[in-house]
Amino acid sequence: MPVWLTLVAMAGIAVALGALMGVVRWIGVRHSVHPEVQRKAVHIGMGLVVLPLPWIFDVLWPVLVMTGASVVALLAMRWHPGLRAGIGKVLGGVDRLSLGEVYFPIAVALIFALSHDDPLFYVIPIVILALADAVAALIGVRYGTLSYITGEGTKSIEGSVAFFFVAFLSVLVPLLLFTQVERTETLLVSLTIALLVMMLESVAWNGLDNLFVPIGAYAFLQLYVPLDATRLAIRLLAGVVLLTFVSVWRKRSALDDSALVASAMVGYGTLMIGGWTWVVAPLAFFLAAHLVWPRLGAPRVLTVQGVIAVSVAGLCWLFAYAATHESWLLVPFATSFGTTLALYGVSRFSKVSDRDERSRKLLGNLIASWLATSLPAAVAANVLAPHEPGPMGWGLPVDLSITLLTIIALAAVFFRLLPWLRGRTSPEDTGNLVFAALGLVGSLIPCLRWLV
Repeated sequence: MPVWLTLVAMAGIAVALGALMGVVRWIGVRHSVHPEVQRKAVHIGMGLVVLPLPWIFDVLWPVLVMTGASVVALLAMRWHPGLRAGIGKVLGGVDRLSLGEVYFPIAVALIFALSHDDPLFYVIPIVILALADAVAALIGVRYGTLSYITGEGTKSIEGSVAFFFVAFLSVLVPLLLFTQVERTETLLVSLTIALLVMMLESVAWNGLDNLFVPIGAYAFLQLYVPLDATRLAIRLLAGVVLLTFVSVWRKRSALDDSALVASAMVGYGTLMIGGWTWVVAPLAFFLAAHLVWPRLGAPRVLTVQGVIAVSVAGLCWLFAYAATHESWLLVPFATSFGTTLALYGVSRFSKVSDRDERSRKLLGNLIASWLATSLPAAVAANVLAPHEPGPMGWGLPVDLSITLLTIIALAAVFFRLLPWLRGRTSPEDTGNLVFAALGLVGSLIPCLRWLV
């Protein structure tokens, strides 16, 4: 496409988006339309405007330019007093903190860049982003009576169910009409992706669903469309089982509902990418945190951010394994969970008043954290790694020694930091950062033996 025609197309899209917001704002003021309805009308309109981008532009730079301009304009409407009181009311009239409108064009640019060779893999995530999220919000506002707890308040089960059905149709119809995928596989792919992106939407906060949902939908399409019916059925069953477990377990957990769903997503990803040997460490953390150390008091105060803090280091190693298939990566993966499990125990047992009892419990916590996570991982890694002599070789005792010393050292550091953490204005947020940082450090140390 000539440059002048590209510029004309970019200008046309900008005019269409501006007119969309102006019309929605005018209708909203004239007819006293609910702010959430105005916001989601713009959401749907933006999705429809950007839907044909793969057929308009054959290069990336116009989309990047429009994305940058959109982000600047949307931030100006949020922060400039004059704009915020005028057209900015279309997106900022709801009574909650959200940067979803800013994440929207960023998500469009990312999916456009990733799906450059297959427009269908662009269209499906954008349709889900434009329609499913908007329908879920509107159904939740109008009909939501059954709620679940998130870090930002509550969401409605009715809205999540609506999201699932719209996402299901958004995958099913394009795959049936425009691909050669068999009908059984198409049905299973659509059900699985709809279930997983619904779970992603339920754990998002501050508008991050506008990033999580399309990127997740694109990734799941790439992973699942090539699979046969049997493997797809296993993935669907795993998702259903985990979601059912979350529903049953929610009354016994200190995690809020969205954090429980996030835990289920971590378990699902670990199982699908790494297999059963990789599930042991996160499962040990979950069981220890909920059975050995049950929640204190009634409030369910642990949020998605806490789940991310515990699992972010491990997830980095999991994704590295997906890219390299190096079995030894199981050792740092498990050590990250062993470290955070030990930190969790220290935060609980440090409150014991009797010094001798506290010392016994802290020591038992360190040994239990190591045995539950690093021991099975080190054995599995030394057995599975092709260049290792086996579980009786020198590698296994070295791995076990390094991981034990790592967990003990970082738990001691955390114990020293506790008085400072508890004196902070936002101890939960600071604690999450410390958990994530120490978990990452704890996972890096065992790598030295394998890299050297």
